Amino acid sequence: MTLKQAPPLPAVSQPLNKSSKLVSAMLLMPTFVLGAILGGCDRLPQLSAKPRQPVNKELNKLISGGLGIIEPKGNLRTISPASGLRPNISVERLYVDEGDLVSAGQTLALLNGYETTRTRLLGFEAQRKQVSRLYELSRYELDRYSNLVSQGASTDELKRSKQLEMEKTKLDLAQLDADIANTKSDLRDLMVLAPIAGSIVKLNVREGERIVPSDGLLVISPSGNIQVSAEVYENNIRNISKGNRAFITSQHNAFPGKVVGEVTRINPLVEATTIRPTDPMRIADARIVKVIISVPSGEDKVLRQFIGSTVNVSISPNN
Repeated sequence: MTLKQAPPLPAVSQPLNKSSKLVSAMLLMPTFVLGAILGGCDRLPQLSAKPRQPVNKELNKLISGGLGIIEPKGNLRTISPASGLRPNISVERLYVDEGDLVSAGQTLALLNGYETTRTRLLGFEAQRKQVSRLYELSRYELDRYSNLVSQGASTDELKRSKQLEMEKTKLDLAQLDADIANTKSDLRDLMVLAPIAGSIVKLNVREGERIVPSDGLLVISPSGNIQVSAEVYENNIRNISKGNRAFITSQHNAFPGKVVGEVTRINPLVEATTIRPTDPMRIADARIVKVIISVPSGEDKVLRQFIGSTVNVSISPNN
């Protein structure tokens, strides 16, 4: 007997639940949209990149010049009172402050005793005027009595009296002239004048304080351009030549930005560093070569206020 194959059952269409619909939709979505849904919209990839900033190629090639010290091109001058004055004399009046520009011969300070010495000088000068008038009068009287004696109208005794009077007045006048000269000399010693034109970089005393002979009153930096004495590591010096540009920045933000200078001298001596670094990453006992960087007059106004300060130095290498 032949068995007949049963016809296939008709497909039963069952309704899909909500979770099944969501899974099916996610499978059909592009990958980046799916990632946005699952991870949040803030994770969508950036389709446009920001433009890159231009790079200063010279700054990227700079050689670290280590540390440097701001200094004047001439030697600093310590100003002290005259050597003949009493030790530890005090300052009666001070006319300058740190950073002030001064000209040669300008009065910087007056020392203790100046006003009393000046009063004494004025007294001597007033006395001299009086004695000078007496001297002229005594000369006139002597001439008059000399004529009277020649005419027989007076005696030699009166003439000699007028002669002695005139000579005494003349001696008094000479003594006053000597007193005036000595007092003027004392007055000059009590005045502190600037021996050169420059700027005041340090005051060692203030008004009313005594001057310690070893310290002096103040320190003057001579007029002229400012330079930086930089310490370049020994292994970098072969890449540096005279004329290379140098960039100077403050180590402790004393002044903003960069000051541009030029290498003008390279010391041929390799020596130990003399500037103690504050950065622990710097080598405290490194071997260095001193390089002098000159700063043009347009730039040195910034550095002139910080003579003696430590700065960071970077130098353009040889091409």
